[in-house]
Amino acid sequence: MLTPTIRDPDNRYIQQLLVKASILNEQQLKELSMGSFLYAGLFLTEGSALLLRKHWAKYFAVIVTSSFVPLEVWELVRQFSLTKIVVMAVNVAIVWYLVVRIKHDRTHLGMSS
Repeated sequence: MLTPTIRDPDNRYIQQLLVKASILNEQQLKELSMGSFLYAGLFLTEGSALLLRKHWAKYFAVIVTSSFVPLEVWELVRQFSLTKIVVMAVNVAIVWYLVVRIKHDRTHLGMSS
């Protein structure tokens, strides 16, 4: 079985990563580390709850997915690109789909308010 390999004889990607990391001070690295830890915790919680079919998991998924929209808007304002518009449109469509599914499930299960 052949596995794809990434060929980078000049270590460009590693060098770019080190350059970006070197411009961060110790406090910024700690904040980035804590943010990454919390981010991973959110996704672990969401994934586990969805896997275990917890009732609240679908609401949590909507909240987590929609939380990216402000970041995408900020990135779009910062530097406009077609790719960023497409990513934001896909994310908004996913949030819309999830909300419609939740409403549909509530209506058909007799849980509407």
